[in-house]
Amino acid sequence: MHGYGAPQPSHGYGNPSYAHNNPPPQSNYPSLYTPSAPALSADDASVLPPNWTPSQETAFPLLQFSITPAQAEEKHREWVKSLHFTPTGFVKAAVAPKFKRMLVPFLQGSVSFTATCEGSIERHLQNQVTMQETCVFDPFRDTHSDTHSNMFFCSDMNPEIRAICEKMEKNWIISDKTVSYNALNVLRATGDFVGESETAEKVWERVFPQIRQRELEVLTRQYHEQRKIVKNLRISTINFTQSSMRIIYLPIYYGTFSVNPNEVHRFVVNGQNGTCFGERPSYGLGKMGDVYKGAVNLLSTITHSNQSEAPTLMNGKKLALKDEFNVYNENGYYLTFPRSDYWLLKESTGTIGLYNNGDFPIEIRSQKRRGAHRGPVYEMKPKERSGFDFKGHWVIEVMRGNPNDLFIEHVSTSGGNNGDRLGMCS
Repeated sequence: MHGYGAPQPSHGYGNPSYAHNNPPPQSNYPSLYTPSAPALSADDASVLPPNWTPSQETAFPLLQFSITPAQAEEKHREWVKSLHFTPTGFVKAAVAPKFKRMLVPFLQGSVSFTATCEGSIERHLQNQVTMQETCVFDPFRDTHSDTHSNMFFCSDMNPEIRAICEKMEKNWIISDKTVSYNALNVLRATGDFVGESETAEKVWERVFPQIRQRELEVLTRQYHEQRKIVKNLRISTINFTQSSMRIIYLPIYYGTFSVNPNEVHRFVVNGQNGTCFGERPSYGLGKMGDVYKGAVNLLSTITHSNQSEAPTLMNGKKLALKDEFNVYNENGYYLTFPRSDYWLLKESTGTIGLYNNGDFPIEIRSQKRRGAHRGPVYEMKPKERSGFDFKGHWVIEVMRGNPNDLFIEHVSTSGGNNGDRLGMCS
């Protein structure tokens, strides 16, 4: 049996890096040793190991943020560009999420136990007359002692946060130099979201089956290395002898993004070192799809079929459903109009004329159609008529004012000469 704290291979629960072997001060990180608990059925997760419940400290250990929000957004952009075979237009439309700075509770520690395993083991018999060999399987029982150290589980009460954090690479640097201590009410006063930890019983319900499964894998590998053939191997009882556990709060950036109203993707960035994990979209044609889409757009402008789209006012939610890209403000309103023409493989400059028929100013802003790029805000005064040039495919969002007072007087997919006041020609 390995003693607690002895160097051992990871048992697959996550393995944070430790710069020092010394634990934090005793007052903040209690090491808990107790006599052996009664042996439990391997199917019984109702009884906790000795001292599994972390002590309730007034100051909890945590790691500080080293990554800025801007760096987290850059990690998201790099991740988006690294994906292959994404849906057509995904890379262009995947806007970085509005990240939430979070301190997420994790349960960290170790547990020691003795397991009783049962099964059938192969035995060879040889007939002394015919000299033929046969195999029989005899029932057997064995005991195995082990310590699972560096156990590392997200214990946040939010199942979505818990699920995405469990998929992250467990590569935090946890040491005397990186760990600080603070009270939860002080941390919440900083504006960061501080997660609530599950109860020890809830965490154990999830941890116990993983310990059992991992121990079966360890035993199976050991018998294989000993050239023993075992069938129906199972763990019948587990006797937990000691455990040491604490809650530590780790920094992450968490956000969601989508380019399709029917798909929401979660993305998380390690706030200490910038490693990230995201839920990729469904598979598509990727860049080949973008090339195909561009060819279709080019053909439509050559044949003037792009002019079949009538200029109209549409709310953001309906526009997202129409375009199949969730890049618009679903509570906003947008003017839609045809894309500009191509001529000799060159984008023409179109123009759109707008009229503010109301008695109050209206603020407008351009946005790339099915994209995230936005132009500057422009204020149209009451009764103002103005023309705005564009290249490519755009929409105009009504930022402030009555959308019904804004009229489209004319649209031309070429011949624009009114200037780039909405940033639609860059």
